[in-house]
Amino acid sequence: RGLVAPPASDAPKLMAAYGGSLQLGLLPNHLFPSGHLFFIQRALHRLGATPVAVHLTFQNCDQSGKRHRMREGGLWLVDDVAPHFLPAGGLLSYEPDLPPELTSRFGESKLPPRNLRLSDQLVQDHFALVNHQLAQLRSALRLALLLNRTLVLPRFVCGLETVTNFAHRGIRCLGSNGCRMALPYYCPADHVLRMRPRPSPSADA
Repeated sequence: RGLVAPPASDAPKLMAAYGGSLQLGLLPNHLFPSGHLFFIQRALHRLGATPVAVHLTFQNCDQSGKRHRMREGGLWLVDDVAPHFLPAGGLLSYEPDLPPELTSRFGESKLPPRNLRLSDQLVQDHFALVNHQLAQLRSALRLALLLNRTLVLPRFVCGLETVTNFAHRGIRCLGSNGCRMALPYYCPADHVLRMRPRPSPSADA
């Protein structure tokens, strides 16, 4: 709104707006990435780049999911060290079992030329991989409760990208310029679990 001039030849990525009082421009996505680029494609991790800001988009659980995404990415600096990271009973973590017979069934070349359907074998393979990890998570949670420890969520691996708002072939950004996503991939926890706040006065996730 209020665009008054096309980009100048000496600054092709800038446009004057609001009577020339404001300059509009594109921000480089390796410094200001979307949530998909940073958390799902993990493009900045491959480049070794440090973002200026991350847009918390493309996640499934509103504020709770956003906070956990930031924690997973090492970008959330609000928590006090104790008690969040040093709970009274201690922590319990584990390394998930990911057998090759479950992880080797995926790849861009194996995606169908149409949107996925629930009856597709590839979708069933995805559920088999995720359910295998959920069974381990359930056992670990039971052990943590018995030991009075806080369970640290593992890094989950998904065979297909979880999308809740539209159909796709297995990768949401497939066909877009710059899409560099490989399957299977390390998926954020909100692609597997529903991240909801604990019933407490705080807004913790």
